[in-house]
Amino acid sequence: MGKIPILAQTAHTRMFAIRKIRIANDLQLDYYPNIMMEQKIKQSGYKLTKPRELVLKTLQNTHEPICAQEIHKKLNKKVDLASIYRTLNLFVSIGIAFKEIISEKDLYYLAKKQHHHVICTKCGYSECIPCNHLFKNIKNFTNISHNITISGICKKCS
Repeated sequence: MGKIPILAQTAHTRMFAIRKIRIANDLQLDYYPNIMMEQKIKQSGYKLTKPRELVLKTLQNTHEPICAQEIHKKLNKKVDLASIYRTLNLFVSIGIAFKEIISEKDLYYLAKKQHHHVICTKCGYSECIPCNHLFKNIKNFTNISHNITISGICKKCS
């Protein structure tokens, strides 16, 4: 899986890494095919610039949530960090990527639908779980989003 991203330590949680992500049996992750992601970027009125293409390919080749700094390292600093952040925010705004906050760190992943990750607080093992939250009809609010941090102790560590 490559280099293990170390997540930030908080005062109340132990430092851990996402070492391996397993997709839960009942969750079928649905990703846009590569060509569809490129088309979605263009249909949203944006160009697929070289930096955007590099960030997109990095996300496609990373099968776990990843932070901007790790993308920057994987790209051997070919794209500046500010451009990576702008690109990630663009991908989130057009709906081809999602942002998840884990241990106070913004992590990004590609998917058609948002899902979440449950992470073992002892070893960092992670599994994908479906997101069934629908917040479309909350009176007096628009553009509603949510972040959920789910942690526990995996079978191996318990």
